[in-house]
Amino acid sequence: MPADASSCPSDPNAHAGDDVPQLYALSLCNPDGPGGPYVADVDVSVEDDRWTEALPDLAGILERACRGALDGGHAGDLGSTLEFSVVLTDDEAVRALNRDYRGRDCPTNVLSFASLDDTGSAPLPEGMPLHLGDIVVAFDTTLAEAQERPVPLADHLFHLAVHGILHLLGFDHEDDDEATEMEALEADILVSSGLSNPYHTAGEIPEEDAK
Repeated sequence: MPADASSCPSDPNAHAGDDVPQLYALSLCNPDGPGGPYVADVDVSVEDDRWTEALPDLAGILERACRGALDGGHAGDLGSTLEFSVVLTDDEAVRALNRDYRGRDCPTNVLSFASLDDTGSAPLPEGMPLHLGDIVVAFDTTLAEAQERPVPLADHLFHLAVHGILHLLGFDHEDDDEATEMEALEADILVSSGLSNPYHTAGEIPEEDAK
């Protein structure tokens, strides 16, 4: 299962280096969402140009993954107006975050920083969107895993994005029951989106963890 950090505030741009990241926004709306209607604004930051070079349909991949995760995770249960960010960067940036917030001085595939896990937060002002948090994905590790399995890079990014967003929605895999539930939900989202089941296919994808 993809690795993650679940409850730390992040400042991904602190590790972006000298290059200015590409920024764009996705606005997703589902008036018939399984958990109720929702509008979700997603800020996307591409800090490594290799993402766009390798995946010309990067925005489309992320939009489909976000929609699948929000619908599958019943995002409308949390609120009608949501927001979160996706940062696409490299191993160096993810390694720094992994070291600072998880105590693991190594890169990994995806990190999730879920705002809903924070305790003692002030009540949300009426009309303000609920900030779910941030997910950060490393290009080098994601590409290496996709080539090793092998699966298309687009499909592996889709899976990691879904996994990270589900963490922002409150799903986890701290014990076997949670892991089984989350894996089943991820598989349903991917299969319904036309991708293969990442956990029960020929050459089954192993559980993912920090290396």
